[in-house]
Amino acid sequence: MLRWIVLALMFYWLWKLWQRAGRIHQRRPKKPQAFQKPGEMIACTKCGVYVLKESAMRKGEHFFCSDTCRRES
Repeated sequence: MLRWIVLALMFYWLWKLWQRAGRIHQRRPKKPQAFQKPGEMIACTKCGVYVLKESAMRKGEHFFCSDTCRRES
């Protein structure tokens, strides 16, 4: 009786292993992520570092890379 239980467990384990191996091979490769188009880059008035215009700090007509550069100008 114990022999049949052990044999059934071995077959079950092999069946699960077979299924898992099949799923690994059926996976499709991931699609490459869509990249955002680059935005307009502007130079910081104080230090000259280029940053995206959307993330730059603005003071009048001047753009800055950080709040520190904006305060120091």
